[in-house]
Amino acid sequence: MRIIRKPYNLRTRILAPLMLAFVALLAGFVLLAYAFQHQRIEDDLLSKSRHTQGLLENECGEEVRLMTSALEVFQGSPELRQAWQARNRKRLLAATQPIWEKLRPEHHVARFSFHTPERVCFLRAHDPGRHGDVIDRFTLVQAGQTGETVSGIDVTPSGVLCLRVVVPWRNGGNIMGYIELGEDIGHIPREIHEILGVEVAVALNKRFLDQALWKARVPNHEQPGKWEQFPDLALAGQTFPQTPAELARWLERPQQERLGKRIDASLGPRLFRGLYVPLFDAGGQEIGGYIVFEDITARVAMLRRTVLSVAGLCIGIGVALFALFYTILGQIDVHVQATHQRALQESRAREEARAGAALQLANMNQTLEAQTQELRATNIELGQEIRERKQAEAELSRFKSMIENANLGYLMTDTEGVVTYVNQSYADMHGYIPEELVGQSVVALHHGGDKTHFEAFMAPAFRTPDGLSNEEVCHARKDGSEFPVLISAWVVREADHEPGVLCFMAVDVTERKRIEEEREKLVNLLMDTNDALEDLNTKLEHSNQELEDFAYVASHDLQEPLRKIQVFGSQLARIEANTLSPRGQDYLERMTNAATRMHKLIEDLLTYSRVTTRAQAFAPVDLGSVMQEVLSDLEVRIEQANARVNVGPLPTIHADPTQMRQLFQNLVGNALKYHREEGTTVVDVEAKALVLSESETANGAMYELAVRDNGIGFDEKHAERIFGVFQRLHGRDTYEGTGVGLAVCRKIVTRHGGTIAAKSKPGQGSTFVITLPAGVAQENGRNEDRFEE
Repeated sequence: MRIIRKPYNLRTRILAPLMLAFVALLAGFVLLAYAFQHQRIEDDLLSKSRHTQGLLENECGEEVRLMTSALEVFQGSPELRQAWQARNRKRLLAATQPIWEKLRPEHHVARFSFHTPERVCFLRAHDPGRHGDVIDRFTLVQAGQTGETVSGIDVTPSGVLCLRVVVPWRNGGNIMGYIELGEDIGHIPREIHEILGVEVAVALNKRFLDQALWKARVPNHEQPGKWEQFPDLALAGQTFPQTPAELARWLERPQQERLGKRIDASLGPRLFRGLYVPLFDAGGQEIGGYIVFEDITARVAMLRRTVLSVAGLCIGIGVALFALFYTILGQIDVHVQATHQRALQESRAREEARAGAALQLANMNQTLEAQTQELRATNIELGQEIRERKQAEAELSRFKSMIENANLGYLMTDTEGVVTYVNQSYADMHGYIPEELVGQSVVALHHGGDKTHFEAFMAPAFRTPDGLSNEEVCHARKDGSEFPVLISAWVVREADHEPGVLCFMAVDVTERKRIEEEREKLVNLLMDTNDALEDLNTKLEHSNQELEDFAYVASHDLQEPLRKIQVFGSQLARIEANTLSPRGQDYLERMTNAATRMHKLIEDLLTYSRVTTRAQAFAPVDLGSVMQEVLSDLEVRIEQANARVNVGPLPTIHADPTQMRQLFQNLVGNALKYHREEGTTVVDVEAKALVLSESETANGAMYELAVRDNGIGFDEKHAERIFGVFQRLHGRDTYEGTGVGLAVCRKIVTRHGGTIAAKSKPGQGSTFVITLPAGVAQENGRNEDRFEE
């Protein structure tokens, strides 16, 4: 039986949350009004601080213009110029004094100085007894560096803020000195107070002050704040009649705690809020700042009155609403109580009727449960059958799709050979469309209408479960052309094991036959080519043997006569020097030089041939160590060429160590030989790993080496010619050499499976780029020592 609860008191359930919401709304409104007024105070204070800064800049800018104009007039005074050029301090002071007496009261000018070009003070009109000291103020130093008029604020060690203007005093185009005017700007805070109606306090950084001078300038009882009171600032002045306690506490804080903080202060009944405005000297250093205070007494009072007025109004409205709702909810509560009684009576009647219906429903449920069990079992069986059918249909669809899209030809017939199905590949293979083949007899298509031939052909398929496999036959296309086909056939039997469907799979082997024929031709061609290569290899071995024999002759038989020519020529020049005529001495010298050149040519030819005939086995080679050995060998030539060789990180590769040293020695030696006469010769040797494609990476990593110089260079049209044997771009009288060095370099690089190329422009130096494999490359040459000198 459902219980109808007695309704709650509506006044309690509704009025209590309503009053809480009203109180929260009142509090939020009051806080919003307070925040709005507080933000207006902040915005006004920020505006006043900006106006203060702008007013200070305007005042200083106007004073700078006045002082600059006065200084320009002073520069034109002949009397001042003559006294200055004569370096007569008394005369200069006498000429300056009337001007000084006029400027001091009218423009607050408190400093009038003359300085030499070396920034030594020659005369202070405001303090004639002090002179001869070197001035290192930023304004004077900057005027000396730029030669222009410089102005700016600084603070004196005694704590006086001073606006200075320094003008270079020129005689023709040369600076003969500097004139400086300084105005004390301690009166500006009072002017800001009078114009903007704000209170201003001036705080200076003690780092720029001298304690003794500070106390001497202002007696202790007159100071706004004592020197020792604050850690890093000194209170230099204020428009307050006395220092507010809150300001003093703010100045006592460390600098980190003062940054960005507003200052709330009070003086008697008046309330103030302050903001710190930094003050920078001419060099950009923060020497202190102005603390601008706005009187917020009236604003705070107005804020309090506004909050109290709003709160009172809202409380009055709340009380009226409470009384109205209290009355209305009382009337509603009476109506709800009466409704509740009627609902209670109706509920009891419904419960009695529900009890009778429940008994009848229980009987119906038992009958329904039994029928439900029967339906559930039937549904399970039906679901299983549907799943099996769908699975079979899906498998059939996949098989059909596979057959339709296969590259192989498929054909099905009945037991009489009539086509019942054919896929697109089979039809295309024979030049038909599938619809033309369905219904035709395979006997007529492929067996010339001879059923006996067809039965004999299909006999293996009927005898064995595996059927007929890869039988090569000849089929005819629709246009009558014939082509070779591999046929596989099998029989699909019915449930009673009787033949039901004949299946055929056909593969067109025309292309395979063509490839086999071409392969046979290629094999025959390869055998013929192999025989030719064997003959060519035999001839190459004979040629190499002849080259080795020539090298042996060059090393022994050719050099021996040359040595005798050189020795006897030297002896003749030494013994018969006095008896030979000038022409005879010239012939002797030419003969000796020719023999020397011939000896050098033979040596270079031997070096060229030894790249293959005296090659060593490849091994890991640290190219950085090889390069250091080369630089050690070329140390004298590097010094003679006034050269600098920069070597970057070089890799370790598999190579012939001796040939790598020969390669670098030839390339660096060339760079030193073909250097420019003027300036320093610079040779850079560097390496980098090449980024290769997948096919290239399979052959191993590759490195690119570069030897770059700033020498005389050459026309790039000769970039390939210079790697030939005995190829030279200059005469023997200009540069020594035989023209074999670069040919040796190319032969070494080629043997290591790499490449070498040159890039150059006349007058802009040359770059030789070498690519070498990092791993073990296939040698392009022989390593055997075939002869000895």
